[in-house]
Amino acid sequence: MQQIHVWYIVGVVVYAAVIIGVSYMRRVRSYEAFMLAERKTPLLTGTLGLIGVSYGGFVITSFVMLGFLMGFSGTWAWTTSIVSSVVFGMLLAPILRKRVDTDVAHSYTTGDFYAHLFGERMRIPTMVLITFRDISVVGMECFAGGLILNAVVGFPIIVGMLISAGVILAYTILGGYVAINITTNIQAIFFSAGAVTLMVLAFMTAGGWGNIVANAPAVHFEWFNLTPDLWQFWLITMSCFYLMWFPFWQRAYSAKDVKIVRPMFGIGMPLVGVIFFVAALTGIALSAVYPGANPAIVGPWFISQLPSLYGTAGVILAVFIFTSVLAALQSTGAGTLIGPTLLITHDIFRMRLGITDEKKLFRIGRFILLPAVLALSFGLSLAIKDVIQLLMVGNQIVVAGLFWPLVLGILWKRANKYAALTSVGLAGGVTAVWYSYGYFVLHNSGHIGGIHAITVGFVLSLVIMLVGGLFTKGRKSVTSLHS
Repeated sequence: MQQIHVWYIVGVVVYAAVIIGVSYMRRVRSYEAFMLAERKTPLLTGTLGLIGVSYGGFVITSFVMLGFLMGFSGTWAWTTSIVSSVVFGMLLAPILRKRVDTDVAHSYTTGDFYAHLFGERMRIPTMVLITFRDISVVGMECFAGGLILNAVVGFPIIVGMLISAGVILAYTILGGYVAINITTNIQAIFFSAGAVTLMVLAFMTAGGWGNIVANAPAVHFEWFNLTPDLWQFWLITMSCFYLMWFPFWQRAYSAKDVKIVRPMFGIGMPLVGVIFFVAALTGIALSAVYPGANPAIVGPWFISQLPSLYGTAGVILAVFIFTSVLAALQSTGAGTLIGPTLLITHDIFRMRLGITDEKKLFRIGRFILLPAVLALSFGLSLAIKDVIQLLMVGNQIVVAGLFWPLVLGILWKRANKYAALTSVGLAGGVTAVWYSYGYFVLHNSGHIGGIHAITVGFVLSLVIMLVGGLFTKGRKSVTSLHS
């Protein structure tokens, strides 16, 4: 087993060296290149990069776990998010990319667009909500890296987290978004192959589909076996959240022209959905073979069993899959890490503090904020035992506070800044309190009396926007789309 561990470590070192080496060769020296790849991303690079940033270590942990615990019903967790992502790509992303051609100075962040709709007062609240959520994602990827390295190699979780964070920081700080565009292409292909290989091995170990059907729990083959609170959470949160997920906005802003935006999302996100389904099938197969395994780490744990199951071939396959999983969590971690860095640099230092020197902004973002954001993410993952719950509440606050202002701000002339600001503060706050009471006090998934926090916040935000638009005199800023 010691020799096998050595090969895993060799795989990590080689992978890290390649990714950091690519980043070094693609290193950048300007603000625009570091944050948005000079807005020259072509279709193939953008599509593969979109796939890469949508993966993550959680595919082999959380999505395999959902298949292991819930079977086909667990697929709703990402079916809704894939639909949301395609809607973003077809409808909202072209609007964002067109703004680059007409107002490039204000086409960097979500805060830019919300300020465009409702005035400058919306910039910072929008930035805070999006930044909080994305910092949680980076923390989750660091934690996932710790779990995976612990389950497969036996490293202490903290050591695995440090390795994951170190590689993410090294290649992001070297090459910024230019390097991320290249490395996520490599990682997307690498992990797709690894995920399919893992599913095939899980099916082989289980003895084929017939044995899986015979030995896995019968409930795993039902598609609609969800509790009411989960239906509320997945159908509302995951169906709406990805309209506001900043890595998607970066993809739109960095595209070389508006023509490639729809194909990028229309091709890329369904392919992501296929790999997510592959992860669920892996979980279902493993539930038939290892019914008593720990669901949270059954995917990584199965990787560690491959050498004993398949000998020398198992060693080779285990190292390959293990390294591909690290590639997935690194791609999502890096792609998400640069988001809060851009948000803070642009929305605070550039737009609020008035720093316009591109070289100074570049240095602030690259050498101060990037390490600071990663340190904060890492600290959160250490301080909060269940980082996934932090991520979930972040998703819900973003949807409750920002979804209806975004949709009605585009479609309805009477939507105004007072209602939008109230939605962020009141609907977002009520959602956070409701969820926290359900999770920490009632020890459930964030509901009270069967009514989930997101349902309350979602409806409250809509009411606020409608009442505010109909009964207040405030109008949107002079930069409104309807001016």
